[in-house]
Amino acid sequence: MKFLPTLYKKLTFSLTLFALTFSAISCSEDEDAPAGASTVTLEFQNQFEGQTLTLGQEYTNAHGHRVKFNSFRYYISNVKLSRPDGTQYVQPDSYRLIERTDERIRESFDLLEVPAGAYTSLTFSIGVDPTRNHSTDQVGDLDPNHFMAWNWDTGYKFLVAEGQYFNTAEATFRNFIYHVGHDANYRTVTLNLPSGWKLNGQDKTLALTVNAKTLFGGPNVIDLSATGFSTIHGGANAALVADNFQQMFQVKQGQ
Repeated sequence: MKFLPTLYKKLTFSLTLFALTFSAISCSEDEDAPAGASTVTLEFQNQFEGQTLTLGQEYTNAHGHRVKFNSFRYYISNVKLSRPDGTQYVQPDSYRLIERTDERIRESFDLLEVPAGAYTSLTFSIGVDPTRNHSTDQVGDLDPNHFMAWNWDTGYKFLVAEGQYFNTAEATFRNFIYHVGHDANYRTVTLNLPSGWKLNGQDKTLALTVNAKTLFGGPNVIDLSATGFSTIHGGANAALVADNFQQMFQVKQGQ
């Protein structure tokens, strides 16, 4: 019967076509399916107007003063990544100290087990929220041995910046000391992520530039030689510095 070989060939061709089609669909679904969790490294690139912040090096601030830093430290807390639908990944107990001092440079930390998917923005705060600021539950980097807790008041220093500025009236360098804390000076930042930023199970680094020049001119241009502005330990002028340091951060493009 001649029609049997022909029928066999047709059945073989149909089954092959079906297998190829199913394989293509399966591959497509695999490519679109969410992969495992990722580790995201947040990297804080401390700079002064585009230059890497180098201790002891002279820079010119927004008021025109020559300034140089001995130390630059701040807390990053309550880190969140937002998805297009408004839901969020919240990093638990994310209280991390970023610092550049003679003793240590620590400018990154990891977000662990971040679920796969697309993300549109990064939110974090500078400082320690009121609940933890007055708590003995020292999670993350809240150990007082980091010397970021007040020794005369309750709570933490949110930002420490110390160095010298050139006082033109006296023709000499004078110290500036910024120790900013207290609940009223806790600030939150939300930054848009690059378009199409997503995780598919691979580890990734998200770099932020941090412009220390903004401390002296964010929205508030600060004259270090004016009374009360070269030494700040909380107080009314600390709010002006807090408004400035809220503007220090930008997501580095091209990642």
